[in-house]
Amino acid sequence: MGSHSGIYVNAYQAEGGFSPQTFGIAVVCEILTMLGMMFWWFFLLPLLFPILVWAFAIFWGYKVMQKSK
Repeated sequence: MGSHSGIYVNAYQAEGGFSPQTFGIAVVCEILTMLGMMFWWFFLLPLLFPILVWAFAIFWGYKVMQKSK
């Protein structure tokens, strides 16, 4: 469930140097994933957090690739 780790890499490489905004987005994705994993037993609803973060990470990677064309 570490699909958002690519966003950490984008914070350093893809945007031409360190980007605190991108790093912050990766930290928020990390927190949401961990909260979802910690509280999965609560109606199984927080399991949506890791799935949403996974989908967002794919979207983020797509947008970075489009920007670097």
